[in-house]
Amino acid sequence: METFNNMINVVSSVVWSIPLVVLCLIAGLVFSIWLGFPQIRHFILRIWSA
Repeated sequence: METFNNMINVVSSVVWSIPLVVLCLIAGLVFSIWLGFPQIRHFILRIWSA
C-alpha cells in the first residue's frame, strides 16, 4: 500500500506542477485567440460607451 501511495504522490507532483501551468496558459491563449480577445474587446467597448 505504501508503494502505491508513493507512486501516486510522484505522479501527482509531476502533473500538478509545471505541465498544468503550461496547459492552462496555452488553453487561455487559444481560447482568447479563437474568441477574438473578448476580455479586451468588451472592456474597450464599455469604456467608449460610458
